[in-house]
Amino acid sequence: MGERWEPPRRALIEAAERRRRSRPRLSAAGLGEGLGMAAGRWLAGITCTAAAVAYARGPLAFALTALLVALVVGGLASRWALPARWRATWLADAWTLGLITPLATVNAYVATQDRALTGVEASLYFETALALCAAIIGLLLLGRRLARGDTALRAYVLLPAALQAAVLLPSARQGDPRSLLVALGGMYLAAGTITTLGWALPGKARGWLALAGLLLYLGLVGIVTGGLASLFSRPSPVPLVHLLISLAGVLMLAVEGPIEANPPRRAARLGTSTRRPSAPGHRRAEPPEQP
Repeated sequence: MGERWEPPRRALIEAAERRRRSRPRLSAAGLGEGLGMAAGRWLAGITCTAAAVAYARGPLAFALTALLVALVVGGLASRWALPARWRATWLADAWTLGLITPLATVNAYVATQDRALTGVEASLYFETALALCAAIIGLLLLGRRLARGDTALRAYVLLPAALQAAVLLPSARQGDPRSLLVALGGMYLAAGTITTLGWALPGKARGWLALAGLLLYLGLVGIVTGGLASLFSRPSPVPLVHLLISLAGVLMLAVEGPIEANPPRRAARLGTSTRRPSAPGHRRAEPPEQP
């Protein structure tokens, strides 16, 4: 009997090297860039958490206002030669901190009631819900303009807004200012962590981590705090409206990030010809004339 064939050792080594290179690994340069992108999120999370512990509203308003101004100035200042992704994320975070966070906070505060909403409360709830949706759509358009075709950046730009739309109400069970501050601090810190670590990943894994981080944090809130179960004990329109807003936020993040980065192959349009054009100088043979 002949000897058993074995692949060359060099081919095995090259195949193992290709598999090793294909695995997603953290990049030091990407980690530094992600940390700069998430600077505003880290500061907002630390500020809200510290304000919840000390329960100081005056310093909180001053600190968040100063952070908002710093994000706008840093995002618009092109003379300082800051990375473009830093500036884009800072401007988007200024939009989130200045518009979406107040609307989401008021909406969650009104919705965390153990009784039926009064007419004024129901009106305020629906008004803030509509304004929140409009602000998120505005952030979506702003993110597309700032990202300039970078689908992964578009996903991370939307991450804090999607977290607040989906997680703020379930995580703030009591509805008092301190629980809202704790929830906001946790969401901004989670957004900062996901941005810092996610941007260090290469290729497609970078966009998918933003969506995975959102779903993971939503699941942790539901399991640890029981927020998803308590959501359905809210007054009548709140659970349905919140589920619709949450689903829209998750789908928006998925479409803008990983799905947009990996579009499905589209079938050829009906009625279009797939024949190759004939070469110049060659006429197509005419059918013979019928007698």
